[in-house]
Amino acid sequence: MWTKKHSVILSITVTRICMALCVAVAVYIPFLVAGGFFYFIGGIKAGMVPAVPVVIYASLVLAAFLLITLDRLLRNIRKGDVFIFGNVKALRMISWTCFAVAILMLVSGIVVSLPFLAISIAAGFFGLIIRVVKNVIAAAVELKNENDYTI
Repeated sequence: MWTKKHSVILSITVTRICMALCVAVAVYIPFLVAGGFFYFIGGIKAGMVPAVPVVIYASLVLAAFLLITLDRLLRNIRKGDVFIFGNVKALRMISWTCFAVAILMLVSGIVVSLPFLAISIAAGFFGLIIRVVKNVIAAAVELKNENDYTI
């Protein structure tokens, strides 16, 4: 039977698999560059092919930060600490990381290749959704704290 505990464990497992994939991509990028893979991708503006690995590495740094923060949030939830200030802080960091990815991809879309613009829009949208969830959790934390102090 599927429970909340199973759901959190699945989320943690998928998060850690994504962390491993980030490491694998980071290791594999030099081989793609050496093999000339980025020269065969269409849509990249002339002379901007060397910028693609830089954009990917910058994105991987942000993704790693986001995944580590998400892992910490999920571990708190697994322990039963849902409505705490630490989770609000984690959600805030995740939303700002999404906005940072959106800005990086916006600049990359203008300078390097237009398909990065789609990623920019998606990252900005996710950042906005996470920000709204953060505000809801922050309000719940305040209510919980007020109730804890009420006799």
